[in-house]
Amino acid sequence: MSSNYFSRQSGLIDSDRMDLPVVIIGAGGIGSWAAQALARLGFRYFTIVDPDVVGEENIASQAYDFNQIGAAKALALFERLSSIGDNITGLSVIRRFQEVDNGEIAGIVVCALDSLSARKELWEKVKRCAGIDFFVDARMGGETMRLFPVVMLNDAANVAYEKKLHNNVPIEDIPCSERAIVYNTQVVGGLVASLVKKFIMDEELPEEVVFDVKNYISISKKLKLDNP
Repeated sequence: MSSNYFSRQSGLIDSDRMDLPVVIIGAGGIGSWAAQALARLGFRYFTIVDPDVVGEENIASQAYDFNQIGAAKALALFERLSSIGDNITGLSVIRRFQEVDNGEIAGIVVCALDSLSARKELWEKVKRCAGIDFFVDARMGGETMRLFPVVMLNDAANVAYEKKLHNNVPIEDIPCSERAIVYNTQVVGGLVASLVKKFIMDEELPEEVVFDVKNYISISKKLKLDNP
C-alpha cells in the first residue's frame, strides 16, 4: 500500500500502531460501518463474525450494496474491506459468536449485537479471552446511540461497564421501522473508530458516550477511578 494512503491523517494517528487484530461481532448497521472506518484508519487484520445474510432491508442503513443481497454478511463485509486496501487480511466467520473459539477473539473487539442479553453473553466470553486489549460496546436506537469503551487491563473500566450491563435500560422502545437510518449508523461507526484511536494513542477515554443525533446533543461521561 502506498505511503500516501494515510498522509491526510498522519498528524492525528500513527498508522504504525495499527498492528492489533480487530474482531467485529455483528456485521449489521454498526459493525459494517465501524469495520470500514477502522480499515481506513489503517488496521489490517479483521475477523468478522455474523451468521446472517444481507437482505434488501439492510441496504438503506448498512455498508452493503444491491449486488450483495443474499450473501453472508461476514463474507460481504470482508469483500468491502478488501476493496479499501490490498494488505487487509483476516477471517469471515459465518457462525454465532457463541460458537467461535476463544482463541479467535483477540486484540480489539467491537460488540455490535442487537440485544442486551447477547451483549451480556459476549462479555462473559470476552472476560475468558486472555488476548483482548480493548472492547467497545456500541448501541443504537433510532437517532440515539450509546458507546461503552473498556480497556481490559483497567479494573475500574471493567466494573463500570458491568454495572451498565446489569442496569438493563434500553436506549428506546421503538418500532422496527425506526431503528436505523444511514446517517446514524455511519456516525456510530465513526465514533467506534474514534474510541479505538484514543486507545491506541494512549489518550483519555470516557466511561460512556451518548449522542442524540436528532437534537445534536452529545454527552461524554468520564470514568471515575477508585482511590488507591
